[in-house]
Amino acid sequence: MKKQNVCAAPAGTLSRRCRCAKQLTLIVLSVLAACVMFAVQVSAAEINPANFIAVTGKVLRALIIMVGAGLAVFGVINLLEGYGSDNAANKSQGIKQTMAGAAVIMAGVLLVPVLTGMMSDAMATA
Repeated sequence: MKKQNVCAAPAGTLSRRCRCAKQLTLIVLSVLAACVMFAVQVSAAEINPANFIAVTGKVLRALIIMVGAGLAVFGVINLLEGYGSDNAANKSQGIKQTMAGAAVIMAGVLLVPVLTGMMSDAMATA
């Protein structure tokens, strides 16, 4: 006699807990992005033109890292959902999303400072 998983969702659908976790993650990331944007607006009066590129680079880096973290969290949720329902497609999608999130975070950490430095050098020579 086979044991049935009562928490498993039909193939191609997400369980209620998984949907709630994704919605909560989306809400938290949206609030964080709004807070970062608000902080930039509040401090915009204090930014002089020479410092603009450095401040913009910091904000861009923070936003890219938040997007990557959200993608990685969605991937982990899909991965756990795949293990819970024994669905290979969800497992594969979860691993791909987690790796993509890690790649976006790495791009934010490594590439944004390089671009900020390039823009600062270009502004200094102009």
